[in-house]
Amino acid sequence: MIRAALLLAGITAVILFVQAVQTRSFDPDGPGRVIYQLHDTLYLRTKGHTWVAYFPYVLVWLVPLMVMAALTAWEFLSRNGPVRRLHAGVIQFCAGRPVFNRLLGGSLRPRKLDADVWAGMLEPDRLDPPRRFGFARRVIKQAEDRLWRELAVARGDGKTPEPRQVGRMFRLARMRVRLDPGDPTAHLRVLEQSVLFPDDPTGQALRRDLKKFYAMDANAALSSALRELSEDLDAEEAPLTPDVAAQRLNRLAAALTVKPGSDINAEALRFACLVLSAARLAGHNQIPESRAFFSHWLDRKLRGEDFRQVADRAEALVFFELWARLAEPDSAGLFGDDLLIAAGLDEGTPALINAPETYAWTGGGRA
Repeated sequence: MIRAALLLAGITAVILFVQAVQTRSFDPDGPGRVIYQLHDTLYLRTKGHTWVAYFPYVLVWLVPLMVMAALTAWEFLSRNGPVRRLHAGVIQFCAGRPVFNRLLGGSLRPRKLDADVWAGMLEPDRLDPPRRFGFARRVIKQAEDRLWRELAVARGDGKTPEPRQVGRMFRLARMRVRLDPGDPTAHLRVLEQSVLFPDDPTGQALRRDLKKFYAMDANAALSSALRELSEDLDAEEAPLTPDVAAQRLNRLAAALTVKPGSDINAEALRFACLVLSAARLAGHNQIPESRAFFSHWLDRKLRGEDFRQVADRAEALVFFELWARLAEPDSAGLFGDDLLIAAGLDEGTPALINAPETYAWTGGGRA
């Protein structure tokens, strides 16, 4: 609306100026004399040489110029103009093919992470400032988010996504990290995708590159939760015995404590990593303790405001509903539209709400 008003104001100003010159509204003996001199010496000569002398052949270049002006106005007024759609398509094409990645951004090299940028990117209501490759960043993030949701829902529904699509998702994720290495949500998304698709070669190579970021001493404090999750993902692990799996889930649940004086966004990132670690254990070990971790999460949300604030932000950082649903021992083949159900809210919801203390984490794996 504002852009339309600005464009209309500009066109109106030009029309009023032309009309004022035609009606000689400016004083020819005062400062307005300059306007009439420019009209006679510049405008009339340009019009004669470009329009009058070559009409109708002048339309050969004038028509394309008018079309370009119309497209520019369309792009200025619309969020989804034809040029923007073409631009977005080119960006996605380049991002999905390594040979063209250099056209969008540099290589993924370890570098010191800026603490202020890192913290700012975790703000839920942040406004991205204008910056280089800003449009490409948005296009790649949206494409990656859309593809990730599609593949995650398909996997949760018991289907096997095409390896080509999984590889494309990780290539988009790589490009996003290359353009935004200081964005912790981009790092977290790579690790979240790796929990569901741990064997994809593109994802494995990307995790190795990210571990070089986390290995730098200057980044240790910022990336400690991500580093621990990355190491957990790369560890070779067979299905554990129920007792060992329960102990590990117990330790993860015990870590769901808000540290006094800590930054709420940093704690949300740590909680999100704990969710993914629990999800990975649940994927290897379908035991009641997997569900108990998320029951404990919900119980803590009902009990404390500080935990609820951190948990709400952590749930927004990952596909929380997916991981809570897959932790169900009988989740195979029962996914689909169940994503519309909030995490953990199933047939036992009334009991959980009415008597949350009976569902508190005790280490015993109560479902």
